[in-house]
Amino acid sequence: MPSLDAMLYPLSAAVDIDAYDDGDRRVRYGFVDAAAKLVFDLDYLAYSYCFADGIPTRLVAALPDRVDIIALDGKIVRSIPAKARQYVWCHNNSQVVYYDSNEGVWVGRDTYDLATGRLLKSEGAAAEGDEDPGPWPAYPDDEPLPEPPPGFSYDSDGWANFAIDSTGRRAWLPATAATIDLPTGYTPTQAIGGFLQLDSESNLPSIILNSRGQLTEFSSLQQPDITNWDAGKTFAVPYWQAESADYIGFVDADGQWRYRQAKHFELED
Repeated sequence: MPSLDAMLYPLSAAVDIDAYDDGDRRVRYGFVDAAAKLVFDLDYLAYSYCFADGIPTRLVAALPDRVDIIALDGKIVRSIPAKARQYVWCHNNSQVVYYDSNEGVWVGRDTYDLATGRLLKSEGAAAEGDEDPGPWPAYPDDEPLPEPPPGFSYDSDGWANFAIDSTGRRAWLPATAATIDLPTGYTPTQAIGGFLQLDSESNLPSIILNSRGQLTEFSSLQQPDITNWDAGKTFAVPYWQAESADYIGFVDADGQWRYRQAKHFELED
């Protein structure tokens, strides 16, 4: 796994909650270190990284009854008792903002001092017509795509992050400058680093090809979310969270598992 001096990487999964009779599922988060060891199980409701000079310094992660302040070597520095909310944000490397949001409108927010855990401010829902006092996280903008090679072009609607040639049967991936021959019966939908996801034209499961055009075992890939919400920038790492029929974990640019664990498990509420 890639590493700074020390680093934790977020792993997410939709897990079954025993307390729900309807077989309800919730997304939970855990963390893996640079040696590909699971440090925190997938128990957390939400998380956010703190940044200084564009580099992660620690992370904050929320459980139903508290927010943990976690050093990047895996030690819990402090636990802040807190009522459960939807989202947590490490603001300016100095505050923990734990908040609820409904369609982009804040409906409750508690702000704590990162260094001491002291509650600085607790706010309820905004009254109708009131202006949102802020602050709010800044969402990253999409990075501009490089110019494709001759004979290839991006989708005219501007949504695709890969280029297709005039025959419609070859794709070019910006991340690796690789060209892939597309299999018959599948339509490319998105590039994920040096991988390409394709949807079936006959209701078969989607497939993911590597940059050599070879079929992988993965059913989904995504870049781990390590976002600097103050600057509106994503901190990129050269691996991807992967899901297969039996496993979730991390793979490198070659599609090799660096960490994996069984996909199917339950949480007790």
